[in-house]
Amino acid sequence: MGFLSHYWQNHFNYEISGQDEINGIKTIVISASPTEPREENYYFGKIWVDENDFSILKIMWDAKTLEGYEEKAFPGVTKSLSWEVFYEVEKNGVRFPSRQLIKDIYLTEAGKQHPRFLTTFVYDNYKFFTVKTEIIYE
Repeated sequence: MGFLSHYWQNHFNYEISGQDEINGIKTIVISASPTEPREENYYFGKIWVDENDFSILKIMWDAKTLEGYEEKAFPGVTKSLSWEVFYEVEKNGVRFPSRQLIKDIYLTEAGKQHPRFLTTFVYDNYKFFTVKTEIIYE
C-alpha cells in the first residue's frame, strides 16, 4: 500500500487517468507518481477504484521504477515487467487480495511478446470468523 498509506500520501501526486472495468465493475483509474526522486518508495503505478463504493479493486506497479530493472534486454528487444495485485475478496465491506500477477515479457520491435517469467499467487483459502464476547455488569 505504498501509494495509499497515510504516511506516503504526501509523497505522491495522484491524477485520474481514465476509466476501466474489472469483472463487470466500472472503475476509475488513478495514476500515482512520486512528488520527487528518492531512494525509498520511488514507484509509479495505477490504482483501480470502484466507481460506486470507492474500494480498491486493483493496484499495478510500474516495474521500470524497481531498483536494478533495465528496460533494454538486447538490440531490438525491450523488457516489460509488471506487478499487479487484485482485491476481489470482500468481507463486511473490506477488500482482501485475491491474487498477484507478475509478468516479465520480452517485446520485439514488431510487437511480438515472448514471456520470460509469469507467476500468479492466488489467495483462495481465507478463514473468516466472528469473535463474540459477553459483557457482565456487576
